[in-house]
Amino acid sequence: MKPYELKVKFGDNKEKTYKLYLGNKALYFLEDEFGLTMRELFTKLKEDLSIKKFTLIILASLKKYHPDITLDEVHDIIDAVGYDKIAEVIRYLFESQFQTTPASETSTKKR
Repeated sequence: MKPYELKVKFGDNKEKTYKLYLGNKALYFLEDEFGLTMRELFTKLKEDLSIKKFTLIILASLKKYHPDITLDEVHDIIDAVGYDKIAEVIRYLFESQFQTTPASETSTKKR
């Protein structure tokens, strides 16, 4: 899975691009934080997503490419792009991580 590139325009007209990636390290952190497996969390996201979960998912997915990012910066990113865009990003990250490829696309030909 390649990272999601999110362009954020802040109030001072500065634009910054962030890379978000939901790899094993981020998934491990989230499982530990919420006490849920990722599949359970993915299912619950569709039903009920708290601001805390929302924010921590973004924080965890930013850490690979932005290891020094702070929780305050994540709040600023969410405020700058809005909940709808962040929800779209979270959906993309989880769907990309748990995507299944049809067997016909993954089968190898015998030589």
